[in-house]
Amino acid sequence: MIIVLMAGMFGSAFGFLFSNETPKTEENMSVNSAVNFLDKEIEDKIALIKATTDYDTMRIENRNVVWREVLSVYAVITTNRETKFNIMEMKEHNYKKLSEIFWNVVEVEHYTETYKVRYTTTDENGNQVTKTKTKTRLIINVKALTLEEMMDEYDMNRSERKQVEEMMDGQFNEMWNAILE
Repeated sequence: MIIVLMAGMFGSAFGFLFSNETPKTEENMSVNSAVNFLDKEIEDKIALIKATTDYDTMRIENRNVVWREVLSVYAVITTNRETKFNIMEMKEHNYKKLSEIFWNVVEVEHYTETYKVRYTTTDENGNQVTKTKTKTRLIINVKALTLEEMMDEYDMNRSERKQVEEMMDGQFNEMWNAILE
């Protein structure tokens, strides 16, 4: 009976929580490595925006992607909707699917705004003069859908939503920490 229960858990989306137990090989990376690669893609997009935009100052907003949410949605989608998909491995096709889901729910957007700066200077006669200079601020927003929006985006049914919510339960914190460290 225990073997049947364990097989059921490993074959479900919850098997993903045990993915750190899968041996890492050249073709099977860790989930943490996959997360790091996608975080690096965000950094690369930000660097490209900064390199191709004229600005005086910059602000980055909403930079926190909630990886537990993204990975829970990924686990449920791949175990329920994909055929021949081993959720416990992070092979190339798994990474591609994770990347597809990630970029479907995360967006790096940017815009600029102008603002005026007042400063005081001394003219050639020794008088203090207030001047105004227009500057440009670059604002980069790393925007992720909420968990509810992600589930809506993938038109999850009640059973799939329940699986995602169960994976987010605090009882799995240690497993999530092990996966994401």
